[in-house]
Amino acid sequence: MFINKIAKCIYRNIAYVFLIVLVIVLFFLNLDKQSRLSGNMVGTYVMGDEKSEDAEYFVLDKNNNYYRYKQFQFLEEGTYEEIYDNVFALNETENRYIVYNNEEIYYFDSDGVRSYGRIAEIPLFVNVPDRKDTKTE
Repeated sequence: MFINKIAKCIYRNIAYVFLIVLVIVLFFLNLDKQSRLSGNMVGTYVMGDEKSEDAEYFVLDKNNNYYRYKQFQFLEEGTYEEIYDNVFALNETENRYIVYNNEEIYYFDSDGVRSYGRIAEIPLFVNVPDRKDTKTE
């Protein structure tokens, strides 16, 4: 008896039930998308074939420090800060930015845009001597 009344109520209001379920599903999909976009960007990224000696690496740590290098040679290092959602300015240099998009970062400078794919969720330094000895000015 009770189940029949509930079934009749749902049947009469099927459009409303469908809309409520749709809103709930969309809410959780939006949460999932937001969590992926604003995920943790700390890690190691590579441009090019990581097995090549010419591969360029970008390392971001949890203290807002960044390091850009090729194997056996540091290119630059400094700090970064978020200026918009998923857009970061590199503080040590002018007009250089990083845009984070899920598992990739895009590095913007006066030479153009470079894309780096994530290879590790932790900062790694591949074949790099002490930074103090190889830092370029």
